[in-house]
Amino acid sequence: MNINIENDEIISYFKKLFDRYDFKFYLVGGAIRDKILTLEPVDYDFVVEAEEDDYFYIVESLSKELNFDFKYHKHYRTAILQYKDKRIDLAMSRREFYHVPASKPIVFPTNIYQDLKRRDFTINSLAYDLKGKILIDPFNGLEDIKEKRIRVLHDLSFRDDPSRIFRGIKYASRFNFNFDKRTFDLIKLALSTGYVNLLPGNRLRNEIIAALKEKNIKYTLSILQELKLFNTLIGEDFTLNMNFDVEEFNTLKDEEKFIVLFYKNDEETILKSMEILNLSNNFKLNCELLKQVNKLIGDNVKELYRYLIININKINKKVLYCLFSKYESIANYIRNIDRIKYDFKGFEKEDIVSYKIEKLLEFWGRE
Repeated sequence: MNINIENDEIISYFKKLFDRYDFKFYLVGGAIRDKILTLEPVDYDFVVEAEEDDYFYIVESLSKELNFDFKYHKHYRTAILQYKDKRIDLAMSRREFYHVPASKPIVFPTNIYQDLKRRDFTINSLAYDLKGKILIDPFNGLEDIKEKRIRVLHDLSFRDDPSRIFRGIKYASRFNFNFDKRTFDLIKLALSTGYVNLLPGNRLRNEIIAALKEKNIKYTLSILQELKLFNTLIGEDFTLNMNFDVEEFNTLKDEEKFIVLFYKNDEETILKSMEILNLSNNFKLNCELLKQVNKLIGDNVKELYRYLIININKINKKVLYCLFSKYESIANYIRNIDRIKYDFKGFEKEDIVSYKIEKLLEFWGRE
């Protein structure tokens, strides 16, 4: 398997910077994985084997060299730098210990092997020794990439950090990979034992949103459905809507995506979703309105248009289009409602509604 690491301008540039220090530096994780898959890395993660004081000195020196104020996370011993338009992470090689599930780990300096051992999946557990120019693959990550397989590193991984479940789903969707049976069973065990529910609401919401941003959204949702993840988080009777326009879905804002996926549920489930995922009252309102739209489609078109016109300032038009654009009645409404111009001053509300309904029916089938 050919890996063109040395040909990367960013890696070469940082290798020259690192060569000034008498420490071992490694490229790790996602950038190597992406290179193997012949993809452009989104960001670059480097690790240095050093104690905290030496590590911090290196980070400070590099930030001056790059003329960029770094963001330092003291607990995890990680720093974010910037080079051109790329995010550069430089971390101290570390191992982690979790006192309780979903807790912040205690961090210790260690060697590269132990650092790789603590990672989420084997496809992210590769390192490239920048001085020795060798690939380090202690957990057969290369083989898993070749076989398009998501495999966890140890049995307590999802207990320690349940957010890894969402990252695994994200990787499976992005690369069209599958979970190996052991990993999938461990995810289901973590769900059934309630570890995911231990994540704070904002973090849980952000992890789900990150998964929903993957372009292969139907594959993402098929995994969520198979795992019954929302049933575990929100309620056994949860209904995940998977009938929508994918291209339009990918343009929606975060809460709009939740409306599309959740709107078919009953009020109790909607309220619980709001509480768990920190969703707004507008989410609840649009779920109610769109549920009624769904009932009216295919029935009396005039009543459908009446409902849409009366609630025109409440219903999210982008969400409406994402859900129902395949219906000619809805497509006609979205295409033409803003074309209806008239001086309605002095008209009764019902007369205005009736006029707009007739104009929409008149526009039917016309561009």
